[in-house]
Amino acid sequence: MPYPNESTVLLVAHNSMNKALISVITGKSAQNINCLENQHNTATNIFELAKNGNHQLHVFNCVKHLERIVYKSPDN
Repeated sequence: MPYPNESTVLLVAHNSMNKALISVITGKSAQNINCLENQHNTATNIFELAKNGNHQLHVFNCVKHLERIVYKSPDN
């Protein structure tokens, strides 16, 4: 199936896969992957991948979407 010139992809992954992808995008070596900050559960990362290799990391390890969540117990 041919892909359009520009597309959006959603990737759902855990800490190690996120760190591996971030390493590639930011040009870090595999040996430095453990130096990256661990990813929070449900963290959001937004990347822009460029054909010329000038990749950008716009959002890193963001959990702001959790700030609005208020837990209500079933008793309340």
